[in-house]
Amino acid sequence: MKQLKQFELLKMMEAKETDKLVKELEALMSEGVELYMGRALYYMYEVGEKEEYLETISALANKAKDYEITDIKDMYTVQPFYMQYDTNKGGKGHYAEIIAKINGVDKAFYNDSLELEDLEWYLLGLIDTLAVTSEQIFEYYMTIIQLFKKAFKQWCSRNVEPSEVMQYVIDKACDMKVILREKYQKGC
Repeated sequence: MKQLKQFELLKMMEAKETDKLVKELEALMSEGVELYMGRALYYMYEVGEKEEYLETISALANKAKDYEITDIKDMYTVQPFYMQYDTNKGGKGHYAEIIAKINGVDKAFYNDSLELEDLEWYLLGLIDTLAVTSEQIFEYYMTIIQLFKKAFKQWCSRNVEPSEVMQYVIDKACDMKVILREKYQKGC
């Protein structure tokens, strides 16, 4: 599942395991470049390890722009990377389009009977997109927060222990002050 591989790459980025990340990316890229690699490639570009990734990143951003999300998990694959690219390289010119896609995902896939795993990947997509969204574009920033809180409330209502993915979501949301650490650090 591409989302799990993307999450593994994300954990390497968070741990600043650059050497391991380079090896993993090179192995994955030998089989072809996929959208789920976008954020890791962008990370490598930003830390100065692989300047040649910029062309690939731009091509992936063009692919992300036109990507039709057909599964709620695809939100995590596409939107955080595309928002990061638009924030840093696109002049924030596609924010309205990105938020429209996120709203479209919410309307098309989000409901009270959403499978727990899908809900967790949706929350991960929202919090990681929020993390790379400029707060200066307040309306869009707040839209993502509102969607996150709505979905997080649903997750809390299920009274389950956080999975590894969900614990990451909770920790990041607490770090970003989207939810209160004192209340949610260990779940709901």
